[in-house]
Amino acid sequence: MLGFGHDLAEIKSIVSQPTCAIVFYHIHKTAGTTLENAIIGEGKLENVRSHTPQERANVLAQMGRGEFEGKRIFIYGHETFGITNALAEHGYVPRKNLFRFTFLRNPKSRLESMYNFLKLRRESFSEPFEKFMKKYQENLFCNFLKVESPTEWLKDQIEFVGIQEDFETSISVLFQLLGLQAQKQIDAYLINANKQSLLDPVYFQEFYERQKLDYLLYEIARAALLYVERDFGEARLTVKTGDKSFVRKTALNFDLQKNNDHISLMETGYKLFEENPEEAANFFLKSVTLNMNNARHIRAFLLKRDEMFWEKLERRMMNRFQDHTNAELKRVLGH
Repeated sequence: MLGFGHDLAEIKSIVSQPTCAIVFYHIHKTAGTTLENAIIGEGKLENVRSHTPQERANVLAQMGRGEFEGKRIFIYGHETFGITNALAEHGYVPRKNLFRFTFLRNPKSRLESMYNFLKLRRESFSEPFEKFMKKYQENLFCNFLKVESPTEWLKDQIEFVGIQEDFETSISVLFQLLGLQAQKQIDAYLINANKQSLLDPVYFQEFYERQKLDYLLYEIARAALLYVERDFGEARLTVKTGDKSFVRKTALNFDLQKNNDHISLMETGYKLFEENPEEAANFFLKSVTLNMNNARHIRAFLLKRDEMFWEKLERRMMNRFQDHTNAELKRVLGH
């Protein structure tokens, strides 16, 4: 990891190779979607999505056919970790042409964010927070990343770790490492950041005991980022088109039920589609309710994957959105 066993020249050499893989291990609720959209928006890398087991299998099949030869590819999603084990077979080797990174978050903050997310996204979710905390996976980060020793893993199994709580520094350093230019501002939303903690202090010791390895991994990575920041000065990028901050932070302090934004609902539907199409359809309908133009994006996504599913969803849309809204929907869909 940069700042913990790798030096800057070595990292830059890896990502400058004409054939290289940049792999993001996306852990839920660590600002990963914002990060993915920012990198994709730069348009400098070949973007390869791996959010589902099927997409992961497709990526490996593409590698087997040599489709990524001579390309700098960005592999992103929740199903990327399984890919890295097979990369060596396709010529992607650590310290040569393979750059792996992830973002971490304070374990307590991540616990609370996940609980709020489930409350918002699942109407049937009503579990008390304390019960949810007790069922929460032990050392979730380390289990997801297959970490046994945080120090050894940070030395040998990862090239960069960003910190969600210091997102602007993290993404600025990452962009400079990858040679990206910050073409436009990105939005980072701080949802209910000043709300009182859900975790009662009485339960904190119990939670900490079950997340000791995660806390160790997080704190070492955070210290390494501070060390790395020295090498980049203030490590703040400005947008290429003017002297504006690269990351535009917006605090949204309102009830979770009102934080039902259409883009998040649409992305949730995309992620669920392979696993639970009916649930995905419900999210698609919610996103169209909030912004009719989303129907066009959902249509493009589904026509590539399942035309019959799209036709069923379209019928549901037409039945739900009547009168003037129905006419607007027809216009958006090109009817």
